[in-house]
Amino acid sequence: MTLDKSSATLETGKALALKAYVDGHATIANWKTSDASVAAVNANGVVTGVGKGSAIITAYIGQEMAAECKIKVK
Repeated sequence: MTLDKSSATLETGKALALKAYVDGHATIANWKTSDASVAAVNANGVVTGVGKGSAIITAYIGQEMAAECKIKVK
């Protein structure tokens, strides 16, 4: 599994849509953030900058497939 971005920088209040791929094909994944006070992510992979700092957004399918994107919010 891969994401279309491995890192990105956002401003507070701005959004960025991430896309997940398996074997080169777009796929539906579950999404989570390491720090919701920095970056929020919705069920469609849209990340919104909440506050200054860094967070890891993880897309995952079950226990065995996952990919991460490091988000910096300024």
